[in-house]
Amino acid sequence: MDHRFATALAALSLALAGAVAACGDDDGAPAPTQSVGGGATVSGGQDTAAPALAEIAATDFAFQPASLRGAAGQKLKLTIVNSGKAKHNFTIASASLDRDIEPGARLEVEVTFPASGGLAFQCKYHAARGMAGELLAGDAKPQPATGAKPAGSATASPGAGSDYNY
Repeated sequence: MDHRFATALAALSLALAGAVAACGDDDGAPAPTQSVGGGATVSGGQDTAAPALAEIAATDFAFQPASLRGAAGQKLKLTIVNSGKAKHNFTIASASLDRDIEPGARLEVEVTFPASGGLAFQCKYHAARGMAGELLAGDAKPQPATGAKPAGSATASPGAGSDYNY
């Protein structure tokens, strides 16, 4: 066998082994993947028995990542970690979800990606400072920064404020 061919074959085998290992764990569900641009893509757990898992940080004064992308109707067990010094909140007004998070604390909630488009979430205490984000279904585009809405508003725009960027 030609040495160059054997080297190329060995490299291809290693690449394929790495790709197979990256596809997921033993249950066949791919692991969540982080994407650039301040968002995360949530994969796996699309059957209703096993929601996908994701974690975001509530910092002073932004959610990181600010957007999570998943399949329409996909359930998500979301952990929000308050890594800031201020008390924060996680609100999805249209889902009647309104929970406070003390500094250093963790909050676990289960949310569902919308059938289409985006579903806004915010910190009701710091929405005016741009502390907001979205659950994006499929290829939905993040909402443009258009200015903050009053706390508790179901139409608060993620990206509002100068210190919040996708």
